[in-house]
Amino acid sequence: MRIISGSARGRNLVVPQGETRPTMDRTREAVFSILNDRVRNASVLDLFAGSGAYALEALSRGAKNAHLVDQCPNAAKAVRQNAKTLGFTDQVIVVETDVLTALGRLQGKAEGFDLIFADPPYANSASAELLEAILPQEQLLPLLAPDGLLLLEVEAKAENVFADAAGLEILASRCYGTSRVEIYQLSDS
Repeated sequence: MRIISGSARGRNLVVPQGETRPTMDRTREAVFSILNDRVRNASVLDLFAGSGAYALEALSRGAKNAHLVDQCPNAAKAVRQNAKTLGFTDQVIVVETDVLTALGRLQGKAEGFDLIFADPPYANSASAELLEAILPQEQLLPLLAPDGLLLLEVEAKAENVFADAAGLEILASRCYGTSRVEIYQLSDS
């Protein structure tokens, strides 16, 4: 795994062995092509961070800061090591706890996050009900900036998780191999 573009382009990432399912470089490249200019100066939240690839790619492309959440000690260690190697230590906050606890702690964040990446383990995303329990809408929505985007990576065959959710509008749903990326924004209604 490597950073695809920006200030850290081509730099390799440490991946925690056996405990994560890293997002393929081509999937991240496609996602960041969709995001384009939305990344610059963005405040990023990366849930189920693993190696931190999504958030670190965003920082390489000009995001201003990132909170990375993962309960696995090896993943948190890999994120810290990757941030240090890439020179992003001052822009990164690693939250080593489960996502529900982290979402509760982050509720008071003033302006919200411009980009929220969520890449839960596929074993947990087989049913929409289970994923909604892991990423409860009532905790996610207050963390999203008014013009922010929520990017959810799920197994390609999983249902659209928040497709009918009040307060969210789906902008895109694209499949990349065995993965599907859904992009949501707050709805006007």
